[in-house]
Amino acid sequence: MEKLNQYNILLGHVINTAIKAGNEILKVRNSIDINARLKQNHTYVTDADMNANKVIMEQLNLLNLNNHAIVSEESLIPERLSKHYVWLIDPLDGTSEFVRGGDEFTVNIALTEGGEVVLGVVYVPVTNELYFAHKEIGSYKYVGEKLNYTDLLKSSTKLPYTTTEKYTIVASKLNLDKATSFFIENLSEGKDVEYANRSSSLKICMVAEGNADIYPRFNSIFEWDTAAAHAIVKFAGKNIYDMYGEELQYNKESLRNPFFIVK
Repeated sequence: MEKLNQYNILLGHVINTAIKAGNEILKVRNSIDINARLKQNHTYVTDADMNANKVIMEQLNLLNLNNHAIVSEESLIPERLSKHYVWLIDPLDGTSEFVRGGDEFTVNIALTEGGEVVLGVVYVPVTNELYFAHKEIGSYKYVGEKLNYTDLLKSSTKLPYTTTEKYTIVASKLNLDKATSFFIENLSEGKDVEYANRSSSLKICMVAEGNADIYPRFNSIFEWDTAAAHAIVKFAGKNIYDMYGEELQYNKESLRNPFFIVK
């Protein structure tokens, strides 16, 4: 019961934080200039990424979690390997989509304990879609305006809420490398392939919802790209596996994820 209450308190705070970050992203989206520029790794960053990151860092620091590390794509990485509790943050997952003027971008916030995800929130600011989960309650989706946490649970749909009529593979044509193409070609006979140019987190959430059966990813992304959605899919009864069939782990020496399959 104590653990349940702790997770509920943290999740309520994180949901509010994600919504506040989403509001900052929409402010930039509606401004004259989003100030898009390339980072050293040749990916985009904008004022929306940085403003959302500032809000999230400030809100998590209000929790006074001195024994936790907070790792964000847009902040300096703190000492973390000795920490049992690590937050993994992507303040704007899908920045390229955001720069192009699309809607399929998210705010991702996750908590890991001992390398395993235990809590996650994925929020889509444009559509007010909110995915949230922790290990004691399972995974949920809510669409609509902000509610307090108690009412939110009552008004949300438990995941998975549907099943595919045909076995469906989800992938992105923007990131369709040779290994992923080969995997899909060998798996797709008599099966549907849905090419969704959405963020990785939303493709993972499609599996959690039941709208897709499998999502293969054979090019490298970081822990903050998957952790929040991993919680959603895991506590919906599915999972993310590496090529050895082991559950994806976090706070590794390298923050790069190995290749993985969501199913």
